[in-house]
Amino acid sequence: MARLFLTLFIPVFLVIILFVFAVDVLPEILLKNTAQQAARESFEGTISLLDERISEVESAQLESELKKLQKNFEYEINLVKLGDLDLKQHERRDLMSGKFVIFENDKADYFYVLSSLNQYAWKLQVEQTETEDYRRLAAGTRHLLEMRFSGIPENKWNQEVRTLNNIFGFPISLMKSNETELKDEALKQLKAGETVALDYDEHNERYYFRLLNSDYVLKAGPLHDPAVIRFLPYVLLAMLAFMIGLAVWLWLRPVWRDLRGLNDAAEDFGESNLNTRIKFHKRSPIKMIVKSFNDMAARVEQLISSHEELTNAVSHELRTPVSRLRFSLDMMEKTSDESDRNRYIQEMNTDIEELDELLGELLSYARVDRLQTEIKFVPVMVQEWFDIQVERWARQQKDISVEGITDALPQSAVLCMEPKLMARALGNLLQNACRYAKGNVYAHLSQNTDYFQLSVDDDGPGIPEEYRGKVFDAFTRVDVSRDRQSGGFGLGLAIVSRIAEWHGGDVQVMQSSLGGARFVLRWPISS
Repeated sequence: MARLFLTLFIPVFLVIILFVFAVDVLPEILLKNTAQQAARESFEGTISLLDERISEVESAQLESELKKLQKNFEYEINLVKLGDLDLKQHERRDLMSGKFVIFENDKADYFYVLSSLNQYAWKLQVEQTETEDYRRLAAGTRHLLEMRFSGIPENKWNQEVRTLNNIFGFPISLMKSNETELKDEALKQLKAGETVALDYDEHNERYYFRLLNSDYVLKAGPLHDPAVIRFLPYVLLAMLAFMIGLAVWLWLRPVWRDLRGLNDAAEDFGESNLNTRIKFHKRSPIKMIVKSFNDMAARVEQLISSHEELTNAVSHELRTPVSRLRFSLDMMEKTSDESDRNRYIQEMNTDIEELDELLGELLSYARVDRLQTEIKFVPVMVQEWFDIQVERWARQQKDISVEGITDALPQSAVLCMEPKLMARALGNLLQNACRYAKGNVYAHLSQNTDYFQLSVDDDGPGIPEEYRGKVFDAFTRVDVSRDRQSGGFGLGLAIVSRIAEWHGGDVQVMQSSLGGARFVLRWPISS
């Protein structure tokens, strides 16, 4: 089960990871042209006005003019030489074609667009950077600290820092500017009076600012985010993995249970336990597979049982005519009387004919026994079909009257049977009735609300009640004498039973009002 679980869980989890990655990356790819169009619509007029403003400015006055313009812009605005731009080849190609080239820096969006001045491009910031956001966040606290230190002599600043550490929830420290961890660019910002923020996106942020134009720098931090916040994305991802795993396991558990049951049943069946069947819940996810296995097992058990029954019966039925043949041959060798020899030859021919008839019935029984998956129902004019079958049998009988009776049969073709097989069943019933009847046989076909009923009555000796449950088994005969006058090998009624079964019906035997046996074959109309 562990292997099956992993083969389901890992692909599902990888799909989720791929989806999360796609959510982060695909919008940038898919919305690139949309963002460029939006930037053009929003800033095309502004760029035109900027180009118009600097078009008459001398090169020496360009930097001064840009500083004047910057005072009226909340975000950065600058002119950059094309040669100084760090652009990829396709970005530079877009820029030279007049498109807006958008990029991100410090979690803020910028764009470059070609200027009317040769070899220059405008650089505009359109969002606040995260550094600026943190600087503004710390501005109020810095102002209050500077006001507090402004009334304290410089030689007592360290003592004041110790006092502040008791107030703040993060460490405050005082140091010389050359003792900081700041790089050159950050040191320039510090000397210019700016607040420098470090590692604000790594949950370990620190703030530095020059204290009252002195050589001292006040450091605030590090500020550690709570562990829950730092690890929340990983916790959520682990929860997602757990929920996916739980869902897969809950789905897989009944499947695995039923598959194990199917495997155990297949092994038992392979060890010749042919009555093995699988019990399954009606909501089982492999219900159809298990049902197919049970149907197959029942069919195989039936076929093997039928084969064993047929094999045993054949050996028994062949023994009598073969023994008579051997006896006739022995007697022929011992006698020289011509009339006796002719009589033995005639008996041998009769035995051979009996063997031939037996083989014919065996072949018919075997053919019917394997037809379940091959029969096809076709539309049948039931009245016409019945009349033809009864008339054919009536013509063959000299001393027996065969009559057909019908009730409430449909006048149009009905998809209700395989006509050749059902004709074989009716023929076997009529043959059996004619064999034992004294003078009259009646065949009756009627239609009820749910089924067709075909019955055959004779006025013969009938069938004792204790034999009625066995007459449909192969090679079963009520007449145990097996004389040649009675005929038959006990396969005709077995074939009728098989045909009824293939049509979804059954066949029964009872006492007839004529005094003999009455066979009733029923099968559903919707078969």
